[in-house]
Amino acid sequence: LACYSLLCGWYDCPFALKHYSPCFFLYFYFAKKRALEEKKLARDEAKNAERSAIQSFQEKTATVEVYSKALKKMSKHFALMQAIHEQVHRLWASELCKIS
Repeated sequence: LACYSLLCGWYDCPFALKHYSPCFFLYFYFAKKRALEEKKLARDEAKNAERSAIQSFQEKTATVEVYSKALKKMSKHFALMQAIHEQVHRLWASELCKIS
């Protein structure tokens, strides 16, 4: 193919691109352009989905942290209340023993 086109010139080559119509080239140009646009769109959608997933994960993590802190504080206060209740119960029981 290369030798034939060099000897006879490009336009004499039976496999030359001159045999294709301009519509053929336009079709492939726009097909390639459309494919690139679709690829870019898919990439942008994937990036947006990733950002959305990261944001959702961060929001859920923040919520879990708030609940964890609240649970820790409530547990501490509950333990304190339980200790006070036990002291009151012991004092009340000792007062009842003194009365009887």
